[in-house]
Amino acid sequence: MSIDFVPAAIDKENSTKVESLYKEAFPKNERAPLWFLRRKAKQSNVAFNSLYHNESWIGLLYTVEYRDILLVIYLAIDASYRSGGYGTKVLTALREDHPDKRIVLNVEQIDEQADNNVLRVKRKRFYEKNGYTSTGIIVEELGQPFEMLILGDFITPEETRQVYRSFLGKILSLLPVLRVREMNTNVLV
Repeated sequence: MSIDFVPAAIDKENSTKVESLYKEAFPKNERAPLWFLRRKAKQSNVAFNSLYHNESWIGLLYTVEYRDILLVIYLAIDASYRSGGYGTKVLTALREDHPDKRIVLNVEQIDEQADNNVLRVKRKRFYEKNGYTSTGIIVEELGQPFEMLILGDFITPEETRQVYRSFLGKILSLLPVLRVREMNTNVLV
C-alpha cells in the first residue's frame, strides 16, 4: 500500500477536488488563499501535492522544507477515505521520503472551552500515535494558537520563525501573521 505524492499543479484532473477538500477540511480563518498557496508552491522548498493510493485520489498535502526541517502546513484526507488508515499511511510515506528531516506540524491547541475540543484532542492523539510529540511551542497564525508537534529531535522557537520566514518572506514582516511563544506563557520567544 503505497502513497504517491503528485504535484497539484500538474494534477489537473483533481484540481476541483483539491479545492473542495481544502475548503471543507480547514476553517476559513485557518486557510490561506489558494492563489497564494499555488504561487508559493513554485518555490523549490514548497510542495503542494495531491495524494494518491493505488491510483485513487485520497487527499492533499502542503509542506515547506527549510534545512533539515519539513513543516506540514496542510494535510487532509478526503471524507470517503477517512478512518481507513490513510492518514497514518501518508505520515509513514512522508517519514520514509524524508528520513533525515525533523517533521513538524501544528494542531489546534487543546482548549476545554472550544466547541470542537473533543476533535482537537482526537487529532492530537492521532499524531501522538504516529510518533509526534509536543515541542512546547505555540505558533499563533493570524491570532489562532496552534501547538507545534514534532517527529524527531526538537526544534527551537528561532528555527520555527526561520521556517516560516523561508515560506512567507516579506509578508511575515509586513503583516502580523505569526507569533511564536512557549506553551503556558505569553512571552514571545
